[in-house]
Amino acid sequence: KMKRILKFSTFESERSLPLNQEQLYFLNNYAEDWKINPSTGKIDAHIVKVKSEPVKIPEGLYFGKIELYFDLSNCDISSWEGFPDELEFGSLIVSKNNFSGFDGCPSKIGGSLRIWANRNLTTLVGCPTEIGEDLDVSYCSLKNLVGSPPVINGNFSCEDNPQESLEGAPEIIMGKFDCVDFKIEEGDWGLEGFTKVLSQKNLSKRGFDLLMTLMTPEFIQKEFDSNPGPTTIRMSRISDLEPIEKILSGIRFPDEFKD
Repeated sequence: KMKRILKFSTFESERSLPLNQEQLYFLNNYAEDWKINPSTGKIDAHIVKVKSEPVKIPEGLYFGKIELYFDLSNCDISSWEGFPDELEFGSLIVSKNNFSGFDGCPSKIGGSLRIWANRNLTTLVGCPTEIGEDLDVSYCSLKNLVGSPPVINGNFSCEDNPQESLEGAPEIIMGKFDCVDFKIEEGDWGLEGFTKVLSQKNLSKRGFDLLMTLMTPEFIQKEFDSNPGPTTIRMSRISDLEPIEKILSGIRFPDEFKD
């Protein structure tokens, strides 16, 4: 149950800073098990959830720690003002809004970050570097993935963006990778998944071109240097593709794998 009405006397005993009527209304209608942290003066809560209403965080109200999730989807907001400092275990859900960047976004999200359908979002620069589960930036306006966290512990979805490159993609994605042109299954991110997709007969030209932005000579050389046997097998799937032939012509192969 989301709504918790406090008697003023109870509120007086819990608060460390005065709250106005607008702030109290927001907390009592959209926050669960909230309290003022006396050491920070900010609001800690179990859950904050607004159900598809054009509701903004009242001016002067600041959240600290959120235990489970913070959901301000479809609220027509564009500012991170008042958002929690961190969600140590919880998720941040701000889909269908007007965010254009991450200035003021929580720096650490223990759960998932779902910021899909923010059409003003053109870059991931400033995106939290610590995300414990999924990252969903589908239906935004990203042309590349520069600014992505280096590691995604869950799924990474970037469907329906005007992408021209996958530059900046995470080094590690533990779950699935999903864009409009192709999918890479859980556990396959890296050369294994790239070569599987590139060998598909029905792969679109756009999908091919996007994935080739990750298949740089430097990346392939690193794969051969660190794991020559499996890399040779994986690259054999696509060695007849003209762009790959050109890259392989400049690769330094270990002696035992030279023709």
